[in-house]
Amino acid sequence: MHPITLNELQQTVDDWIKTIGVRYFSELTNLAQLVEEVGEVSRIMSRRYGDQSFKAGEDNELGDELADVLFVLVCIANQTGIDLNEAMLANLEKKTARDATRHRIADSPDFLQAELLVPAGATNEQLALVHDPHYVDRVIQGQLTDLEIRRIGFPWSLGLMERSRRSVGASIEAAQRALQESVSVNLAGGTHHAFPDAGQGYCVFNDAAVAARVLQQTDKVKNVLFIDLDVHQGNGTAAIAHSDPTLFSFSMHCEKNFPFRKTQGDLDIPLPPRTGDAEFLRGLMQGLKTIEQQFEPDLVFYLAGADPYAGDRLGQLDVSKTGLRQRDEMVFQFCTRHNLPIAVAMAGGYAPDIDDIVDIHFATVCRALKHHQMNV
Repeated sequence: MHPITLNELQQTVDDWIKTIGVRYFSELTNLAQLVEEVGEVSRIMSRRYGDQSFKAGEDNELGDELADVLFVLVCIANQTGIDLNEAMLANLEKKTARDATRHRIADSPDFLQAELLVPAGATNEQLALVHDPHYVDRVIQGQLTDLEIRRIGFPWSLGLMERSRRSVGASIEAAQRALQESVSVNLAGGTHHAFPDAGQGYCVFNDAAVAARVLQQTDKVKNVLFIDLDVHQGNGTAAIAHSDPTLFSFSMHCEKNFPFRKTQGDLDIPLPPRTGDAEFLRGLMQGLKTIEQQFEPDLVFYLAGADPYAGDRLGQLDVSKTGLRQRDEMVFQFCTRHNLPIAVAMAGGYAPDIDDIVDIHFATVCRALKHHQMNV
């Protein structure tokens, strides 16, 4: 069989429909068929790569099911007048423009000595150090209710489950590396809205809290501090740390922003909308001074967040990029003064221009590199 282009595939499917299939199903019927075929792909992958096993006599040909998905997609494209070749080229051009700077860390000469690692996913046992085992099982098996899925904000998928596991695994690895090398960065993470028995606000598992519990099982860490400077209150982390003298949650956030029902943390500094650099940094200074008086951590988790930025769609604060760099400087200086290892997570960022988000996160990582160079 010779290779086939997208245009040739569309023509081949159209010829087949008209000569053998007789006619196209309606667009809505084909949409239902597409959902059904994707479900078959999910079934096979969950059994082949997940924790389920195949049943006797059950079809398990992944390639055949993927071909069924492609066939229905081509049918829908033909029916709706979409040229898949043009659409795919335009889509790749859009992705190229969007993602041109997303690998800045890996490509930067400043980071030639840094290790960029792909983390293992957190195990069920590690997740259960914070989360209800029944909740963990239902997430993994895709058994969350419609209401639970709406609260998380993402539809359940194998990809979501894998990403959630690895995000936690990355924070575990970052914390372990921070103990050895003074600082490490999870280039994702910051899922601070996840509660022990529920997800919320794009957060399935609470990566920093699970990592803290994993490290507390060693003899190297007893007290853990969460410095959460994402624009949204870390309500899940606050709930997990509540009444636990070995955990301290500090959140500085926009008071009139999600979550609209806050959870009392150990130290909360709510900021009014449109707060700018001066008041933001003044609040952070006061928060760090209060922590010095109340808690003696062995390890710090820093949820940086790009969403206090003035240009963020969801932030509602007016902090500049310069102000956010000063924020990072204050946190790292705090850790230097007290000789504290620090594990950094990126947390949120929703600016319309992705370059702004990259600039802010990249500046945080650059400051982490400087901290490493100063403390090794």
